[in-house]
Amino acid sequence: MSENGVQDKILRRCRAGDADALRAVAYQLADELYTLALTALDNEVLARAAVIETWRRLLASLGRWRFDRDLPTEAESVLGRVMARIADPQQVRQAMAGIASRREQEELSAAPPDLVEYLVAAGDRMSPVLAGAAGRRRGARRVALALSIVAVAVLVGISSALYHGALNRRSPQLQFEMLQQRIAQMELPAAVQEAYLSLLDPEDAQAVQAEAYQRLGLVLEEITNARSLYETGHLRFVKERIAAQGLIEIVRHAAEDAAGPRREKLMSVMLVLEEAVNL
Repeated sequence: MSENGVQDKILRRCRAGDADALRAVAYQLADELYTLALTALDNEVLARAAVIETWRRLLASLGRWRFDRDLPTEAESVLGRVMARIADPQQVRQAMAGIASRREQEELSAAPPDLVEYLVAAGDRMSPVLAGAAGRRRGARRVALALSIVAVAVLVGISSALYHGALNRRSPQLQFEMLQQRIAQMELPAAVQEAYLSLLDPEDAQAVQAEAYQRLGLVLEEITNARSLYETGHLRFVKERIAAQGLIEIVRHAAEDAAGPRREKLMSVMLVLEEAVNL
């Protein structure tokens, strides 16, 4: 099998939620991403943060309906976007271009073992989520075929009632899975993390807001990683925390103060929280 064929097979397994494939990719990309980030940012702490955020975004994108690029190329592209939000974008582009020109002559820096372990653990947590997304994609294809058949039946006037009845039946579990998919597809945990990183004084004047963003990130991750709406009353505790901590109002005020894409993302976070509370 050619190298491209191997990479395609690994990609398919990752999108299907295969934990072993996700671990293999984490080990494969860790040193390269860390080397790129460390060279471009010249700061170990920022390099680690950039790699973690890149891996989280890459995992989320694997659950989307389409994923057309090979994993190393997509990972490097995501890393560039992440670093452009941490450091000067022009400086990052110049550094990335310089690294690419001498990639074959330089040895990779070994990623810290605890960083690699974090990436592997994150992949393990995301495995069932990706498996669920893959199942929903297969189901959506079957539904699309079924709907085309139903559409023909509707045109000849023999199954309109059955068609509308099916559309009106949506179980709470299905609504919960759709909510999880929206969170992953829209990269909402990453949006909250970006809002946190944008704070000028997260440890003093903006400490309350910083803490709220951290709580928001945890809530979104807990909703995304839950295997079932009924998992030991999982969502009930999440709903109680959303209400007790006033997270919906906090996000609403943050969205009102934001602009552009960040405002849209925060509004999406608010709508997701409201939907979770109403499930």
